[in-house]
Amino acid sequence: MELNFEQIMQREAAQKKQIYHDLNQSAVPGQIVMAGSSLMEQFPINELLMSSGRHIIVYNRGLGGFTTEQYLEALDVCVLELKPRKVFINIGTNDIGATEGWQEALIANYREILCRIRTELPDCKIIVMAYYPVANTDSPFCPPNAAEPRTLDKVLLANRLVRELADELELRYIEVNHAIADENGYLKAEYAKDPVHMWPCAYREILNALMPYFED
Repeated sequence: MELNFEQIMQREAAQKKQIYHDLNQSAVPGQIVMAGSSLMEQFPINELLMSSGRHIIVYNRGLGGFTTEQYLEALDVCVLELKPRKVFINIGTNDIGATEGWQEALIANYREILCRIRTELPDCKIIVMAYYPVANTDSPFCPPNAAEPRTLDKVLLANRLVRELADELELRYIEVNHAIADENGYLKAEYAKDPVHMWPCAYREILNALMPYFED
């Protein structure tokens, strides 16, 4: 029987979670985890770290296409099993504009994710990352079946809401967008693979901006 698009995505998500679970069995506890959706999954962080001569163990647990609700269901595999000392989290871009009232769903799920990490891993330092800017284009990115396109204004709104959530929970919020944004706050054209995703050269700049937070 031929699978439809949604069924294919569900199968791929299940396979990715199984791969992460298998890898977690040999992972070194007490390291750094990068958590998020496709913008995290596509971060070639280990290759960039090796190329720069930095000896840091980082586990990338991004899951492309995941919303905060879906990531919450995968939190054991993506974060908790690894028992990290520090987690950088950037999840929720797929919530932006997905439905009417997306703001409430985003913050409710994000709150649950952060509180669960803090409860189950009390010694883990949680660093909440700002969402990255989108490119300036005549055709803003709009996922299938989304209510609204993902625009820079919506990203900035989401960043404000997430920063308020981090402040409320007394967690560190960081923004490294200065490394990849143009003078108007958009993703620089040379870094844009499409309206929201980035080429490796952008991640090189992001990693340089993140290094002080890795080392503190």
